[in-house]
Amino acid sequence: MNRTTLLLLVAAACSKESDTKATGTTSAKPAELAYAPLGDLGIAAEMPAGSIDSHRRNKAGTMTIEGNPEILVQGQGPEWIADAAGVKADIEKNMQAGKITKQDVKDDGTFRIEYTFDAGEGAIHGFTIRKKVGDKFFDCGTKPWGKTTVTTEQLAAAMKICDSLRAAK
Repeated sequence: MNRTTLLLLVAAACSKESDTKATGTTSAKPAELAYAPLGDLGIAAEMPAGSIDSHRRNKAGTMTIEGNPEILVQGQGPEWIADAAGVKADIEKNMQAGKITKQDVKDDGTFRIEYTFDAGEGAIHGFTIRKKVGDKFFDCGTKPWGKTTVTTEQLAAAMKICDSLRAAK
């Protein structure tokens, strides 16, 4: 290898590194996950370490985990919808030209409902997962009235957070 070739290789490597810093894209490993309690709901969720302090309380019995998409966690309370059919009806009522794309309803009262709708900015995908933690049920998912377009990877990461709900330690 001659000196010119070596200099070109070094320059290309430096250029790629500065491009990565400028665009924020890397092939680095994903952020490490850690469990964090969700306010006084008595549950915790596994989230990227950087977002542990970014959840906020909305009103009694709810917590929002900020990110893209924003995740709403809700315990049973005054605005609780009793079953999967009611949640589906609520989603369909709040969506414009939307539809339920997947649903998995269990006999124990838990479920997963995925949906999509077009809010004029392209397809918006969302979900609601009802989990039982101890003797209480919690709904976790994207807000059906939110105007957030997300990638498949972002949606999968949000579902993973909701799937991780467990009793706070």
